[in-house]
Amino acid sequence: MSLLQQIISNLSPAEAKRATRWLEAALHNSREDVRVLFRLRRKNPDFPDALSPTPEEEFALVYPGQPWSAAKFRQLEH
Repeated sequence: MSLLQQIISNLSPAEAKRATRWLEAALHNSREDVRVLFRLRRKNPDFPDALSPTPEEEFALVYPGQPWSAAKFRQLEH
């Protein structure tokens, strides 16, 4: 499990709600791909690694139709 996923998994419901509002605010974040990744990872935060989507699967959900790019995925996670 990535550090980002661990952090998202440890958010309380109130913290997750505040994080969602923060990501939705254009002043703080204008990237839809970041919002999509957060929603994907928040949707099933308690899944063990064996059931979690691979980075390639997450990339395909965030960037449909685009070829896998490890560098672009790392940038998205940051």
